[in-house]
Amino acid sequence: MSNKRSEARLLKILSLHINCTHAGRIHISISQKAKEFDKRGKYRRKVDDALELLKQFRRNYPFKESPESIDSLTIDDLFKESPPKVGNFFWWIEYKLKPLGYLSIYSNVYRNARNQLEEFKALLYVAVDDEKTLAEKVDAPWERISGMGGDKHVAKKIISCYDDNVLPVFRTSDLEYFFDLFEGKENLPSNYDSMSLGEKFQFLNQALLDAKERVSATRKWDNVYFMWFLYVTYKGLS
Repeated sequence: MSNKRSEARLLKILSLHINCTHAGRIHISISQKAKEFDKRGKYRRKVDDALELLKQFRRNYPFKESPESIDSLTIDDLFKESPPKVGNFFWWIEYKLKPLGYLSIYSNVYRNARNQLEEFKALLYVAVDDEKTLAEKVDAPWERISGMGGDKHVAKKIISCYDDNVLPVFRTSDLEYFFDLFEGKENLPSNYDSMSLGEKFQFLNQALLDAKERVSATRKWDNVYFMWFLYVTYKGLS
């Protein structure tokens, strides 16, 4: 019996050692890559310009500071029919603020939001509500507007445009990829597969931001710049 207990204890110690070694190597790897990243400042300038535009967007649509202003949103702000084109609100979200998180959406999705204006406004109220968790914001019924369900990239982009604490990586598979690189997929919670989309988004966001904080080279970076580091360094985005 005592031999079995000793063997179990040894396996536990070895497991902890392997995990600590893995974490240490990842820490060094991130630190080295962060020091080599963007030496000419290309991405820093891109992000800084976009963050200035974000300030203008928030002045134009001050939904977080003044939620009641959501009620003034018009159907033409979402999609214009004569001639058909994306309205100003979504033009900002998808195009002008593209460096703050990439979207590729069919214009019909925006037309659907136009046709369900009051339902979309109700979702915006949730998206900017500080009393709601990140998971609750993502798990709101965005799917009621055709094209805004699935991985809910539009919802995540809107949420991130009003919350600087969000890492603007919208594709769940990409978040999982980065988590596996930094933490190892074996460190996902045991109930991960049963989590809702929003719960996964919240967990993976926080895990990656915790990884960012552990490395002195990335600690002071804003989340958007860290997002660019992840995609350029580990996914080959140029």
